[in-house]
Amino acid sequence: ARAFGKQIAIAESGAMSRDVSIFGMQLPASDADQTAFVSGLLDHAARNRFPFVVNWVAIDFEPGLRRLPRSVREIAKAWVYTGLETADGQAKPALSVWDRYLAASRP
Repeated sequence: ARAFGKQIAIAESGAMSRDVSIFGMQLPASDADQTAFVSGLLDHAARNRFPFVVNWVAIDFEPGLRRLPRSVREIAKAWVYTGLETADGQAKPALSVWDRYLAASRP
């Protein structure tokens, strides 16, 4: 993109904060992993002046997972814990990193 003079933005990002099993495969994750991902992503975006970054899921959707059609439920687990808040609205550690960058980007 830079070679063509184009800006880079991230429309959908996210990192899990809890372990999940998808199609029998264990995917380890933690609050610390999510926080490190968000911090690294936003550092890179700020350093390279990305116009925006979006965390695809704002709030974990564990309660809604069982409402999804069975045909998509298993793959949806990949995003169920990528919110910056828990399903009950509690802030995760990564949210403070996100908020700090958001505050710094405002005039």
